[in-house]
Amino acid sequence: MTSRHHHHYVIAGFHRSGTSMVAKALQRCGVALGPVLIPPLASNPTGHFEDWDMVELHESILQDAGSNWLHAGPLPPVGERHLAAMRALAADRDARYPAWGFKDPRVCLFLDAWRVVLPDAYVLGVVRHWTRCLDSLRDRAALEIALAPAQSRAQIPLWTQPTRALESWLVHTRAILDHARRHPARTRVITQDTAMNPGALHAILMTVPGLAPPLPSALGIEPAFGDRDAEPPSWVPPALRAALDALWSDCIAATRVPAAALAVSRPELVTVAPRPDEDSAVQPAAAGAVARNADSRGAEGDGAAVDALARQADACIARRDLDEGERLARQCVARSPWVGEHHVRLGVCRMHRGRLDEAEVYILRGIALGPAKPHFWAQLASLCQRAGRVEEAQRHIARAIEQDPAHPWFRIVASQLEQRLGRFDASVAAARTAVDLDGANVVAHLRLFDALVRAGRVAEAADAAAAARARFPHDDEVARREARTLWIEGRIAEAQAMERVQMAANLAALAAGPARDDPRNRVTDPAQRADLERRIERALHGHRAAAGATRTAT
Repeated sequence: MTSRHHHHYVIAGFHRSGTSMVAKALQRCGVALGPVLIPPLASNPTGHFEDWDMVELHESILQDAGSNWLHAGPLPPVGERHLAAMRALAADRDARYPAWGFKDPRVCLFLDAWRVVLPDAYVLGVVRHWTRCLDSLRDRAALEIALAPAQSRAQIPLWTQPTRALESWLVHTRAILDHARRHPARTRVITQDTAMNPGALHAILMTVPGLAPPLPSALGIEPAFGDRDAEPPSWVPPALRAALDALWSDCIAATRVPAAALAVSRPELVTVAPRPDEDSAVQPAAAGAVARNADSRGAEGDGAAVDALARQADACIARRDLDEGERLARQCVARSPWVGEHHVRLGVCRMHRGRLDEAEVYILRGIALGPAKPHFWAQLASLCQRAGRVEEAQRHIARAIEQDPAHPWFRIVASQLEQRLGRFDASVAAARTAVDLDGANVVAHLRLFDALVRAGRVAEAADAAAAARARFPHDDEVARREARTLWIEGRIAEAQAMERVQMAANLAALAAGPARDDPRNRVTDPAQRADLERRIERALHGHRAAAGATRTAT
């Protein structure tokens, strides 16, 4: 790579607000941020300024390490396969742009790997006080819970495992500081407040190699943006609190700004799915289809009893009662061990638990008993997809399609895999086929919308959202896609009004429905539950709209 003829910039930070503003300012300086950026959402109205390819690459590394964006613990390993992907992306951007960069909170975990690929890259690390980060994360999560309660599994742990976010802040922030110490000439650490101050940010950008920033007023920074004050939570364990405060002191020292200039009268404080994975949303339906195809060996009476157990297991898996689902699936295997469907069902339970190696054993056992069952191959494809083995997953889903070319779910999985492989037109084509095969399948419509957005075909995505809304006027996720088109088009007030209506309807339905359907009931600690309720109420009554269209969340 001829990197000496290019300028490279990496923007790192555990949060999104300050890093988004720095990315926006770099864009105003003529730095390209990628061919397709993640579009704005309710949680980030002015845009994420994140190169979608980079984000997906980092997510893939985390997935292979069995982790996610809220990573805590040792830094995840970056293998040669991912280094090759990094080099390929860098070469592509070098071919496109003389000066380019990218921003992604996850990149904190991979700064050393990127330093190998881009040794001359200049890193801008934006640090934010831990209380502000926690507050912002919880605000965004509460908004997501109110918008789509049934899809909130990834959000609720911010209250059921409250220290996890703080432990993740330690890991991400320490990684920035460690990188700055090892590469002081090619790294600059700044605080969130500095990033949100046009004059201060302009002064820093003037010192960055290769940049010729415009006047502070032309950087696109909103000086009125401000964090909401919040006291450090009383529930933080003393040892963790000490570690957080000590690292924040290191952050202030690393900014190279005189302490007097940073003095404040209080501690720097805070403002703070698709159906989560489309493949997991459709797998229960597939498991049900597996059960309907069950082998009829054995005594007829006992077979009927096993079929009843299988239907109960499928219902448990669908509502994510995995303990009961696995117990029932084991009974099915014990009574009819020659029936492949039961082994695959047990594998699906293990897959949803994240125990992929064990899940693969059960699914392969099912395939050995029923190699002509296309759903078995599709489940194996989903497992390989989760494990990051995308090419292998594509081979398995192709076999499922060969055996049953009219099944829409197989096309949905194929669309996801094509997207993971960067073949966006093929991803759109597979999703369109799924819609054509079963126009009453809402997941197919959602996949088509998401594939079009990922491909940068926004006008077509808006048409797909309108068509889905006409067919499914009361579906939560369809409503979210329709609102997303408004965000992308910059119609912020309309998007916010639509989402407030959606939140009010969702919360009313939860209050009237079974207690088990309300995700808030999983938060059993009274103080944590009160915090969640307060943030949902604030989201419902237009907290972000009141704060202004330029406010961005984490």
